[in-house]
Amino acid sequence: MFTATRRLRTQADLSTGREAAQQSATCTLIPSPRRVLSADVRSQFIFSDFHRTTCNVVVRFFQHNCTEEVNMSSKKITVYGELVYALAIICLSFSVAMLSAANFGVSMIVAPAYIISQKLGFLTFGQGEYLVQSILFIVFCILMKKVKLTYFSSFVTCLIYGAVLDLWRTVVPAIINPSVTEPGSMAMPVRVVFFIIGMVLTSFSVMLFYKTYLYPQVYDFFVKGISHRFGKDRTKFKIAFDFSCLAVSCALTLIFF
Repeated sequence: MFTATRRLRTQADLSTGREAAQQSATCTLIPSPRRVLSADVRSQFIFSDFHRTTCNVVVRFFQHNCTEEVNMSSKKITVYGELVYALAIICLSFSVAMLSAANFGVSMIVAPAYIISQKLGFLTFGQGEYLVQSILFIVFCILMKKVKLTYFSSFVTCLIYGAVLDLWRTVVPAIINPSVTEPGSMAMPVRVVFFIIGMVLTSFSVMLFYKTYLYPQVYDFFVKGISHRFGKDRTKFKIAFDFSCLAVSCALTLIFF
């Protein structure tokens, strides 16, 4: 009995092995799917390959164009600091000349120099700036407890600014020349326009001075250096400095007038 059972198992194993061999042979003889695909299915595969290739080309095209646009937008325009410096001086001197011609009042910073030039007839507005900024420069060096050659660059800016300011008030348009047109004698609309343009140009000029590596006038250099020296907030110190100039202007007005 055991022998018969063993023979049956052996025959079953042999038949199973033959079937596996036949299946493996059959599998090896099956051609690749591409060969047995019908024409319709093959055309679908060809269309999907073409579609995929087209999409890749389109995507690469747009990626290339977007990259070029980003590169174009990321290009920086080079502006030389010397040009910004010259533009700041020209705009600031012209704005101060317009404000003085409008006669609605000038900036608190330049008010002491303007009052001195009005009282002392032999001094021009620009020369009054030389006097006031010279005193402020001496105070700056005392507070800093040192004198550097680079400090004098700010005073050079003062000299250039004063010369251009007097040029605007004497040579260029007669309407802002105090010897030809008395300040405040123009029509009210003209004065208002002069005042608005002068205020905008003054703010723009101060912004330009902070965008250049060259030293600004003694006023701004004083605020920047002293606030850094004593660790004070520059904005708050600038406000305090402006009100100090206003107080000095009021005192000079009471003394001279």
